[in-house]
Formats: sequence, structure tokens, C-alpha cells
Amino acid sequence: MPFKDWQSTSHSLTIWIHRYPHPSHKNTAPGLVKIHLYICAEEFRLKLRLCFGTVLSHLAIPVRILKANLDEAEDLPQPADIATYEKYFSCCVSPMFNEMALHTFIMLCRMIPTVFSAFANMMMAEMVSRK
Repeated sequence: MPFKDWQSTSHSLTIWIHRYPHPSHKNTAPGLVKIHLYICAEEFRLKLRLCFGTVLSHLAIPVRILKANLDEAEDLPQPADIATYEKYFSCCVSPMFNEMALHTFIMLCRMIPTVFSAFANMMMAEMVSRK
């Protein structure tokens, strides 16, 4: 996995990884996804927060702010899709206690927005069918 950087504390891990490059933007560097894994103090379970940004150092701004300010916002996933990924992680990936499931999930977070959205739809369908 192409890590740009990582930080850890006693109750969290934050990694910055490069996203897959968009096929229509051959001469631009791929953006970054910041994946913050942490222990939720209220629920005592592993949770995840995703932020997407550019390669301007460790910039990973929440999408709602970035979409208002940058021209490259069309290369970012929709906030609803990001929320689906975060919920899916809590409901389906974390309870597995499986490092391969975590690795696969992180690789899905690197996808271009159209593929990211398609997987978000499948994740939502799975979560609905589990209820």
C-alpha cells in the first residue's frame, strides 16, 4: 500500500495514502485519502473517518469544504458516499476482526469517485439487507 505518512497514538491511527489516479487526468498527481481509525469513547468500538484532499503536503480537507473552494472537486467522492463507507466500516468491517478485510477496505477507499460511488451503493444495499 503506498503510504505517504502515518501517525499513531494509544487510541488511534491516522494514515495518508495516495488515491488511484483518475484516467482522464494523466499529468496530475493523484490526491490523498486520510484514513483515521480510532476507538470511539462512547461505544468502545473501532471507527473510521475519511477525508480526501490533494497532495499539498498532508492536506486532507473534508469534502464539503473542499468542494466549495477547489476546482478539482469533481475528482472527489460525494459526502453521502463517504458517510456510507464510514458506516459500513463500523457495521461490517470492524466486527470481523480481520486484517485482510481492513486492507481490502482501505484499497476501496482509494478508488476514483465513480467506482467509489458504485461500491458505496453496494455497501448500502448490504447494510439494508442485514437489518
